[in-house]
Amino acid sequence: MYEEFYRQVHQDLEISVMESNTAALVAQHLRILDFELRNKWSGTLIIVFQPDEEETGGVQAMIDDDGLYTEVSVPDIMLGQHIVPSKSGTVSVRSGPVLVRFCQRQCHRVSVSGSQLTAMCRPHPVAMKIISQLEDEVRREVRLYEYVTVPTVREKVLHVVKGSIEDGCEGFSSLGAKHSIPDEDLDRCGNVIDAFWRTYELKAVSTTILYDYRATMAAHHVLLLGGSGKVSQLLTPMLLQRSWTVTSIIRNPDQIASLQKLGENQSGKLNVLVRSLEEVKSDEQAKNIIDEVRPDYVVWSAGAGGKGAPERTWAIDRDAACHFIRASVATPSISKFVMISFITSRLEKAPWWTDEMWKEEKEVRLKKLERYYQAKVAADQVLYEESKKRSDFAGICLRPALLTMEPVGKVTLGRTSVTNGTSSRASVAYLTALLLDNPKSKTCWLDMLDGDEDPEAAVKRCVDEGVDCIEGEPYYP
Repeated sequence: MYEEFYRQVHQDLEISVMESNTAALVAQHLRILDFELRNKWSGTLIIVFQPDEEETGGVQAMIDDDGLYTEVSVPDIMLGQHIVPSKSGTVSVRSGPVLVRFCQRQCHRVSVSGSQLTAMCRPHPVAMKIISQLEDEVRREVRLYEYVTVPTVREKVLHVVKGSIEDGCEGFSSLGAKHSIPDEDLDRCGNVIDAFWRTYELKAVSTTILYDYRATMAAHHVLLLGGSGKVSQLLTPMLLQRSWTVTSIIRNPDQIASLQKLGENQSGKLNVLVRSLEEVKSDEQAKNIIDEVRPDYVVWSAGAGGKGAPERTWAIDRDAACHFIRASVATPSISKFVMISFITSRLEKAPWWTDEMWKEEKEVRLKKLERYYQAKVAADQVLYEESKKRSDFAGICLRPALLTMEPVGKVTLGRTSVTNGTSSRASVAYLTALLLDNPKSKTCWLDMLDGDEDPEAAVKRCVDEGVDCIEGEPYYP
């Protein structure tokens, strides 16, 4: 999707180097593609700075002077093109840090050794080696997928060398093209790179690539509302294991220490934020929290649960939930919202249920939970109706039955034949993680019970078949 932009960069020498106006041009282009970048493209955003911008002050000046971060998302990885004597520090940019990471390489050339390669030899082979390793990692990750971006950076670097090396570039001419490059071409290009590397008499004594890259899974940021709940505490490590960031909203500051333990020894980052959802009285207040956290996914697993004064149930389960739903839909960078509801939170009988089943549910169980039921029904309806306003937004209502503390197990997901079964909290959490992780998830209701299907297979089936349990509701299309 960047083909047109890259063509312009390669043909216009004035914007082919990282000068003062380049960041603004990049920002302008990515602003146009922001919808694609944040909501459709699954990958990692990497920004590479030229030598003058590698130092912390240069990066900060580029951000401040050229407004890069007023237009585009904070990148997952920022790299310096050249090696410098020491690592750059942390650059604080508005709500979060930007890590400037480097590929560190100890090399020998003739009788000189060290890490400051710019003082030892031409930096181009070093840069090309870094680029080639990163690209090879990408190809290994996306081998099973239909589309892969083949950066033209390697092609241009290789074309600098004459003769046989130019021949080795065949098959690398299309950015964003279908992955049809034969393995022998990949191997051939790899051999060419190795040969080019050897011509500069450089031997890598030790190499550390400072990134954790998964081409098929973006590093998402999840806002978890109701982070101290049992389902949320089971969900949190599942998300962190994916190298995602989780910001957990809790009411009681006494719970901070225990929740922070969930983030220990995890590849993702856990933030714990103390806020009272009961005090969120408007869409604007909800939007303020969202703007502070800057997530791209939101999970609602909060609620008074029908306990306490009636006003508390209305304030949290209905009003605050609706405020966060509307604020999320109004935030273009947020593409998914998962609501943990319950299986019979609906106004009308599901067409696949019997009349007797629905009558018993309404007259016995729902009557005992009347306040909670009314609040959840209202929030579930708002989620569905608001989600339909955006084609690039998935509002998912996951609807378990009686919750238990059993471990993750097999499930029944979608249209269930009964309503009075059990649902493992761990399975609810795991299904939530799978639904967030699936790039094809759409707006839907999914009823859920303990059952006989593997969770992964159940999510794939429901997503692929477009299962939606909202059928029968008066506002269903």
